[in-house]
Amino acid sequence: MATFPVPPDVRTSRDFRIIKGLDDNLIRTDRPVKSTVTTLIKQGEWVHLDSTGSVVKAAGEVAATPMQGAQVNWTRYLKGDASLGQADAAGNQAVTLVTGSYKAETKLFAAGVYNVGDLLVVIDDGSGNGVLAPVTPAAATVLQLARSVGTVDLPVSSGILTYNSKGSA
Repeated sequence: MATFPVPPDVRTSRDFRIIKGLDDNLIRTDRPVKSTVTTLIKQGEWVHLDSTGSVVKAAGEVAATPMQGAQVNWTRYLKGDASLGQADAAGNQAVTLVTGSYKAETKLFAAGVYNVGDLLVVIDDGSGNGVLAPVTPAAATVLQLARSVGTVDLPVSSGILTYNSKGSA
């Protein structure tokens, strides 16, 4: 007998949610996932592209050397699994990445102090997942400035970080 995935409980908050796309500049781009990516890519997880243009996950990035070219993932994906990932993503072996100007809420961020206006960079959470981490603007290195993906919009509340994207496509 076939099993069907149970939809998520709508009463619980999501790991990632776009609150507002700004200036009609919310860009969604479908990208193939590299065949070697076999772990779950969560909605709201930060990924980047390899030299062939395929999506790869975080690999050892830290705040001093954050992820270059980071983009946030919109499509839940698990290779070959349409119940834990989204069926269309599993079938196409591709995910949708979001860039442009937007405001979002996320639960996917590293432990730390998040002050309004702090820069956000993408690091590896220790498990190969790309998450946000804070950098104080006055103390930021040139590398952190160049690789920042946004700024803290509101203090962390109930385990949710609200941020504004950098707006680069």
